[in-house]
Amino acid sequence: MKRLLLILSALMLLVYADPSAALGPIDASASAGLFSKYVWRGMIVTDDPVLQPDLSVSVMGFGADIWGNMDLTDYHRTSEDPDGLGGQFYEMDYSLSYGVSLPLLKLGAGLIYYDFPNTHDSATTELYISAAADVLFSPSVAMYYDVDEIDGGYLQLAAGYAVEMSPGTDLDLAASLGYGSADYVQGYFAGLVPDKALTSLDAGPTDLQLTAEIPYHLLPMVTVTPSVTYSTLLGDASDAADAGNADTDAFFLGLTAGLSF
Repeated sequence: MKRLLLILSALMLLVYADPSAALGPIDASASAGLFSKYVWRGMIVTDDPVLQPDLSVSVMGFGADIWGNMDLTDYHRTSEDPDGLGGQFYEMDYSLSYGVSLPLLKLGAGLIYYDFPNTHDSATTELYISAAADVLFSPSVAMYYDVDEIDGGYLQLAAGYAVEMSPGTDLDLAASLGYGSADYVQGYFAGLVPDKALTSLDAGPTDLQLTAEIPYHLLPMVTVTPSVTYSTLLGDASDAADAGNADTDAFFLGLTAGLSF
């Protein structure tokens, strides 16, 4: 963790230094999103309102990002902590990435370090590669592999389409489908299954997510985006959640304010 923070800090110093020293344009953005619940890859992490701030910088194709999820209620309360994590960060993600743009295609790779402060959950790390095509429906594919706690892979296929509503506003529609390896499905869902309720959990589709949002450019550098999302678990991931009496479907609203410069 300390090594990753040192890398992030060094990159932050690079991009905030003299732009001529960075040898390229600097892009930076910050946002804060308020959501009615936190759902990750079909799994309901917090079934109550959350705040999700994000800070990212990039230069010469290299990028760094810090993302957090703050619980706003006592949803994660326990007998040891009856107040839960209200007002505290449940998760902090630190990412490093590199991307290159080709004609009609963008390729990327990076790592994500998932940390869970204020909890007993173990931190873990994923490596990923991605490709996105600049064609109709903006198809993309990303492959993630957890090299730490889960030791399994997750493949995500995604597509999107923008419907023009006015000269400055679009309705952005997006869909994604996740597919997990056997180790991934076992790692994230076996704990939900009561003893002998299911004999095994195999590789297969794990989740489907549909999102609609309307970015509104309040000012040249400020964007406010309301969104609505539906997410559902699939395959053995859904069966495991059913066996453990956990929700397999989620519907949630969001409102994100972002600043880019």
